[in-house]
Amino acid sequence: MPVSHDPSVDFGSHTGPELGELARRGAVVVLPVASTEQHGPALPANTDSSLVTAVARSAASRFAGRVEVLVAPTLCFGASHHHVALGGTISLTVGTFQQVILDVVESLHQDGFGKILVLNGHGGNWAPLSAAVATLAIERGIAVAATSYWTLVGERVNEIRESEAGGMAHAGEFETSMQLYLNREQVRKDRLRSVRPRDPSPYVTTDLFVGSRVFYPRTMRQVTGDAGMIGEATLASREKGERLFEICVEEVAAFLEDFSRWG
Repeated sequence: MPVSHDPSVDFGSHTGPELGELARRGAVVVLPVASTEQHGPALPANTDSSLVTAVARSAASRFAGRVEVLVAPTLCFGASHHHVALGGTISLTVGTFQQVILDVVESLHQDGFGKILVLNGHGGNWAPLSAAVATLAIERGIAVAATSYWTLVGERVNEIRESEAGGMAHAGEFETSMQLYLNREQVRKDRLRSVRPRDPSPYVTTDLFVGSRVFYPRTMRQVTGDAGMIGEATLASREKGERLFEICVEEVAAFLEDFSRWG
C-alpha cells in the first residue's frame, strides 16, 4: 500500500488505561463499517473494507498531535444478502448487522467516548445503518453520527471522473481506481470490464455520486446478471485513484475536525 498512517490512531494498539485517558480527553472514535462481498471478476472481496479502512486511518492521521482521533477495528461484515447468489460473499442479516452496530457503539460509549463517527464503506449498509444510528442517538442519547465516505466528496468527483452516471457504482471507475492506487497487486487488470445495466426508470440509479430518487432494492443478480459489477472499470487508473483517495481523505478529515467541535 503506497500510503501510511500514524499508528497512534489505531484503537487496538492502545492499552485499556491509555484508552481510558484518551476518552477522558475527549478523543473522537471512528468506526469503519464495510463488507466482505464479491466485486466482479477484477476486484477482491475485501474491497469495501480495505478502502474505508485506508480512508479512515489516513484522515485520522491528519489530526495526530492536534485533535485526538482513534480508528476502531473495521467491521468487515455487512448487509450483503443482495450479493450472496453470486458467491464470494459473507453477509450478516439486516437485523444482525444493526445489532452489531448497536452493541459496538454502546460499548464505546460505556468506555467513556463521547463522540463516535460510523464511517460506512458499503452501499448496502446504509439503510440499516441509518436506523441503528437513529436508535443510538434518539433512544439512547449517544452522540453518534454516520456517513458513507464518498458522500462527503460531493461535486469534487466530477473534476476526476470520465464516466457518465452509472459508471461509478459497484466495482466501477471509482472503486477500481482506488484499488489500483492502494492495492494494485490485488486488481486482476486483465479482467476489467464495463457493465452498464439498464435501470428500470429515470427515478432509479446505481451510481455512488448520482443519488437515486427512489429507494428500490434489488439483488445484484437482478441488476447485473452474472457480471457482479456495475460501472466503467475500464476507465479506472492508478493516477485517478490517487486523486480520488486524496479528496476522500481531505473531506473526511475536514468533517472530523468539525465534528470534534460539536457540543
